[in-house]
This record gives sequence, structure tokens and C-alpha cells, in this order.
Amino acid sequence: QQFFGGVGLDDGGVVLCGVSDQGDGHRPLVMRFGADGEVLWSYIGTEATEAEAYDVAVEADVLMVTGRVANFSGQDDILACRLSLDGDLVWTSAFGGAGSDMGRAVIARGNGAFLIAGYTDSFGTFDQSSQRTPFHGYVLGLDLAGDTLFTRALGDTLSDIHLYAMAGLANGDVYLAGERGTSALSDALLLRIAANGTVVWQRVLDLGKEERITHVHALSDGVLATGWAFSEFGRQVLFIRRDTNGN
Repeated sequence: QQFFGGVGLDDGGVVLCGVSDQGDGHRPLVMRFGADGEVLWSYIGTEATEAEAYDVAVEADVLMVTGRVANFSGQDDILACRLSLDGDLVWTSAFGGAGSDMGRAVIARGNGAFLIAGYTDSFGTFDQSSQRTPFHGYVLGLDLAGDTLFTRALGDTLSDIHLYAMAGLANGDVYLAGERGTSALSDALLLRIAANGTVVWQRVLDLGKEERITHVHALSDGVLATGWAFSEFGRQVLFIRRDTNGN
């Protein structure tokens, strides 16, 4: 078993999510711990194919989990699961297209709406020269019933984009973070989008050979982001502080 994401609760406890392998393949794992570290409940998915959970968000008594689930064509779809705070499964669903789709981060946006961020090569701009759709950053809005509110594919034909982290702002804007690059090189990517999915600003940071942002936190006057960079000094911790305009 391994944890990949988690969310703190008002009672001082925490809900963590990840993967469990009991010999029959990967299954999404969700566990709730009390403020004293006691395990209150554990949920393991029963999907017919391999699946993993990467992040979880909470609003009131609703838990929303995202990750990936293998489909029968050999690709991945975005996994979304709704659970209660008591660990009862309300519903589980998969979202995607003909390519590969991945959910890596989820946040609550109020009024029963949740945003999932990740990446896709099912949707986005098709590149005629390479005859492929590069990976695009992907944002998916869901309501409490699991119905799609909207989708956004962010990117172009010049490079692949993978989103790994997301943080919401009070005005409805969202910070997204990950990497942009080719199969051999990548640069750290940090961007801010409006509530309607329009890109407000985008920053690409090239500090060496490879960079990736894996966590992002919204501040009242800007944003903090962390991840890693690989250069002539080897792999190092990457720490970024920007204002609300990305400077």
C-alpha cells in the first residue's frame, strides 16, 4: 500500500488516498485517520481493471477522489469517486476519450462543484506533422452527481503538458502546476486560469535539464510551488514563489 495524496479535516483528522495491491492488481485506496492517528475506516475500490487514487478533496460531508483507471483498450481514463465521510461509496465513474487521460489533483469549489486537473492526449489540438495529439493539461468540472460541468484542454502542438497540482482562489481563479516539454526534456510549468478556463498567465521555468512542479499552494498575495529540478548538480528541490501576476 502507498499513499499519494490527502486532505485535512476540521476535526484534526485526515483522509489519505493511494493504491493497494493485494496480489490481484492495483486498486484505489482511501483511508480516514482521526486526530490521534487511529484508523477510522479504509476503502479499497473494486474496479474490474487496475486503478489508483492520486488526490482527494472534501466539502461538508463529501469526499471526491481522483486518479486513473485502466480501460479495456489498454489506455487510462480519469477515475472519479465520491465517498461519504463515513467511507461509504456513493458512486464511481471514469472520464476520457480514445487516448490516455489522468486525474492528478482535485479541489472543492463550493456549492457541490469539484475541479479535477491532470492531462490527456484524447482531447486537444491534433498535430498534422507528427500525426498525434500532444498531451494537454486537462481540467474537468463535476457536480455532486458526477455529471460534467465543463472541460478544458490546455496546450498546443509544440510540446506535452502534464498537470500535477492545483489550488483554488476565492474569486474562482485556479493555479495549476506541472511540466511542459518533450520526451527528453521538461520545464516547470505554473499558470493561472480564470473560472471559465481562460488562461490569465503562464510561466515556464527552465533551470537545467528537467524540472517539474508537484505541489502548489495559494497565498493571499501570490502562490508557492514546490517540486524538483535536475541539472549538473543532480536532482534538487525546486521552490518557487510568485505574486498574483506570476512575477
